Amino acid sequence: MPTKTTLILTEKPTAAAKIAAALSNATDQKITTKDKVNYYSFQRDGKDYLVGCAVGHLYGIQQNEARGPFPNFDVSWKPAFTKKRSAFTKKYLNVLKKLAKEADEFIVATDFDTEGEVIGWNVVRYVCKKKDAKRMKFSTLTKDELNTIAIIAPTATINIIKKAKVAEKFKVELPDEFQGIIKCRNPTCITRNEPVKSKFKKFSESPLKVRCKYCEKVFIHFELL
Repeated sequence: MPTKTTLILTEKPTAAAKIAAALSNATDQKITTKDKVNYYSFQRDGKDYLVGCAVGHLYGIQQNEARGPFPNFDVSWKPAFTKKRSAFTKKYLNVLKKLAKEADEFIVATDFDTEGEVIGWNVVRYVCKKKDAKRMKFSTLTKDELNTIAIIAPTATINIIKKAKVAEKFKVELPDEFQGIIKCRNPTCITRNEPVKSKFKKFSESPLKVRCKYCEKVFIHFELL
């Protein structure tokens, strides 16, 4: 039985690189074409994966025929490279066409917004020749986001879910110092009146209090929400 190949469609080259690295545990292979377009290949759970990107809105709405100065609603989706300003998109389109021929399953991993949906939908139907595909929704949990949770709920517990199971559980912990997450409530603080990033230091644990580095005001955590 031949190995199945899944093509993951991203919107940006950086997203393609990050998704490939994350899903392969950084064992992915970066492949660069003669036109300097990168895509990625890796194996996971006995399946082959390819990750490519749809840079520059590969398809756009264009008029089918010119009809003078009047509005023309006879339009259709056409490759963007037919317009001079978007000629650079042709090399990305060619790579995705090549990868689509090698795949039998498709996952749309474009940005999770209306624009991303349209970009993915057009690639699926015009490049992959499919009516539908799977959708990937992903998010990040950065250090700053964890710090924000600690400000809102100092005793919160984070559950990391993988394959519908709790893979990791831990309590959030506010660092001794943090910056740029919340604003100082003191109206005369420099961070409220100048382009200066806020910075706080933990003042006490129970109750949780923080002190502004600049105006030195002390606040209970919920006063900053």
